[in-house]
Amino acid sequence: MLLLPTGSSQECRDAGAGTLSCIEQGTTLLSVQGAGVVPVLLLPAVLCLVPVFAPLRLVAQAAAVTVVVFCVVSALSVGLFYLPVGIVGLVLAVRRPDNADPLDQQPAPVVRPLS
Repeated sequence: MLLLPTGSSQECRDAGAGTLSCIEQGTTLLSVQGAGVVPVLLLPAVLCLVPVFAPLRLVAQAAAVTVVVFCVVSALSVGLFYLPVGIVGLVLAVRRPDNADPLDQQPAPVVRPLS
């Protein structure tokens, strides 16, 4: 998405003797917005990794839902590009094993010494 053509620009100059010299260039998101847009574009992809490393299922599900909401809100610009990332995040959060959530585990039995 960063390097895909997003538009074009045309620059024309007077070459003298009544002729124009025109140059047409393609523009990309990176060339128009600069390198500062890279972290912003990586944020949803990094947020998708939260379900892999989050200790709680609720945190994983919240991260996945956040990415999907981002996809819907920004659907007219870059959101549709992140839809596969949102789907993967939801799958990772929902298919998380039960034993991966510390709140779902049973407490250890209390062992008392024999007298």
